[in-house]
Amino acid sequence: MRIVREPMFWLVLAFPIATIVAGILTIRLASSDGPLDAAPESVQRRAQVQTTDLGPDQRAAELGLTATLLRQEDGHWAWTEWPRLEGAVPSLSVLHPNRANQDVHFPKVSPGEILTLQSDQLPLALCEFRLEDMAQGWRLVGRFDEASGQVRFHSKLAP
Repeated sequence: MRIVREPMFWLVLAFPIATIVAGILTIRLASSDGPLDAAPESVQRRAQVQTTDLGPDQRAAELGLTATLLRQEDGHWAWTEWPRLEGAVPSLSVLHPNRANQDVHFPKVSPGEILTLQSDQLPLALCEFRLEDMAQGWRLVGRFDEASGQVRFHSKLAP
């Protein structure tokens, strides 16, 4: 029993055990289907590759679409730039980075509309703003810029 009192014995034993436990936890976290997707899109998983449909982003890039949403006082937001398309009735989604139940959706938005979105509801700097019209097949994304107080929307594939 003298070996049990030796500190080197515990180091030799503890490091491999800690490595095994950490490996098991890492595998469990990596293989779980948690709500931690920053971009909740439908993806297809094939082996180690995830693929998604970038068609709406490509269409927005080809059309050169952009939009800008400006934060005003009291949680009101106004459009200062709008996609120039006839008949476009897009929807706006504000996607929380890891809690899908806190996402905010506006089913139909228009250029003159004033939106109400309280900043205490969401961490705006971390959220993805998504303006899309699936009927016409385009999608714009943006992030809130705290310095300018606005969200600039653009295609994911824009240069």
